[in-house]
This record gives sequence, structure tokens and C-alpha cells, in this order.
Amino acid sequence: MSLKDLLNKGVLKTHQTTEKEIYDLFSIVDRDLEDAAIKDLSADRRFAIIYNAALQTVTALLHCEGYRISGYGHHANTFLFLRHYNKGEFKDEAIYFD
Repeated sequence: MSLKDLLNKGVLKTHQTTEKEIYDLFSIVDRDLEDAAIKDLSADRRFAIIYNAALQTVTALLHCEGYRISGYGHHANTFLFLRHYNKGEFKDEAIYFD
């Protein structure tokens, strides 16, 4: 499946991002990475925080590439995008988080 296929299926829509939008997403990533380093948190909670950091990172990538996710299944479709991004370079990571 290509990015063009994802666009044709309506999973992706074109998007024009702003510097502030990307900054805000990476502010969340920074916060989540700091929080995940708290040793008193359970492993499950730390994973949930890291998952959100990964989701926000891929969302920033999506926006920088000129896309946004559309419709239902936002998390799954974000990682579906990553699975097919750059000829599948991040396929294993996308499958893990999906």
C-alpha cells in the first residue's frame, strides 16, 4: 500500500502545518519522555506514556510530510501511515506500536 492509496481511501488528507504545531507536538514528546523516566511508575504506565510519545512523533512526521489522519481509527491509521512511509523503513516499529 502506498501513501497515494491511503489518500485515495480517505485515511490521509493533505495538511499544511505550522512551526508552532510541530513545536507543540514535540513539547508533548519531551514531556512524555521525562515522565516515562520516573522509576516509581509501573511498567504498564511507562509503556502508555512512551506509546503517546511515539504517536505524537509520527503525527509530527505526518504533518511535516503534508498529511493528517482523517476519520476513525486515528491511532491505528497513524501507525499504518508509518508502516508504509519511506518504503516501509519503520514497518517493524509501526507494527509494534499498532
